[in-house]
Amino acid sequence: MEESREDIFTALDISTDLATLLRQQKWTDVTLIVRDRRFKAHRLILSTRCKYFKQLFESEPNKFVYEMDSTLDPDAFEKVLEYLYTATIVATRKDVDEIIEVASKIGVAQVNQRF
Repeated sequence: MEESREDIFTALDISTDLATLLRQQKWTDVTLIVRDRRFKAHRLILSTRCKYFKQLFESEPNKFVYEMDSTLDPDAFEKVLEYLYTATIVATRKDVDEIIEVASKIGVAQVNQRF
């Protein structure tokens, strides 16, 4: 039986849908705090995309707010979060070092391959 075109999702469709979730903050169930910035996020999505978040959320499953390492750059953290949702990253040349540092600290090695 052949699937209809509406039932077939491409990687781009999924990436677009996840980006929409991130930007509209629909159904978020966790808040990540980096210095003075708050990021609403989805525990399930981050857990499936990054071992660091999986371990963090499993270690304290009843928490809804997590304070992240205060040495992280909030702007770079936001870019890495976006990467975890969309598998794309948009950055200026001057932001690359901070993004790579954040990605390294939370174990998102794929970011290094983007630059």
